[in-house]
Amino acid sequence: MGGCTRRRTWLRRPPRRPSSTPAQARSAEAAAYAQHLTFADEVEAAEAELVAASDDAALARAQLAELAEEAAAREKTSKRLTREARALDEALAEQGLHTPAVGRVTSSFGPRVHPVTGVYKQHTGTDFEGTDGKYYAAASGVVTYAGYDGAYGYMVKIDHGRVGGQHLETWYAHQPGIAVAVGEDVGRGQVIGSIGNTGYSTGPHAHVELHVNGRPVDLMAHLHR
Repeated sequence: MGGCTRRRTWLRRPPRRPSSTPAQARSAEAAAYAQHLTFADEVEAAEAELVAASDDAALARAQLAELAEEAAAREKTSKRLTREARALDEALAEQGLHTPAVGRVTSSFGPRVHPVTGVYKQHTGTDFEGTDGKYYAAASGVVTYAGYDGAYGYMVKIDHGRVGGQHLETWYAHQPGIAVAVGEDVGRGQVIGSIGNTGYSTGPHAHVELHVNGRPVDLMAHLHR
């Protein structure tokens, strides 16, 4: 009789890994610990960056709020000044300011290089040729100053009171002397002085300033010639 011959199959065991030595185990532990520390440092650094970003965002929000408040205040001031300028123009339109000096404008109101000092600064008045050699009161008022004032030389100031709700004053500088007295009433267009060259001046000319509420403004914007 023929019989089945059963074939044996031998299972191979996986090769045994060599066991690590104590030195290798300590080295592995040290490497793992170092990796843990590195990760912890990275987490701490990330948290610090988040805190810094949060602080920066809070500072930016505060600065934006401050800028918005400043912009609102400026807009409010701008609207007030516009209303005041309109009221002044309406009041002056009825009569207007008299031309304070004859001749063309030689230097306008605004920033410029000062012809004497060489410094770039605001020119707070308007310069005229003053071809007839005379100063004329821009409006009726009372002389509040008549004397020598440094860079202005001999100067006269006239207080015109309130016009259109705004306080007006005019200054007339670089005169050769004084022709009116403090407290004297002057009329619109009255001769109140002469064109000169005293103070910081490079030659005879008329320097006239218009002050509204104590602040110099462009005379030509309100002069109805």
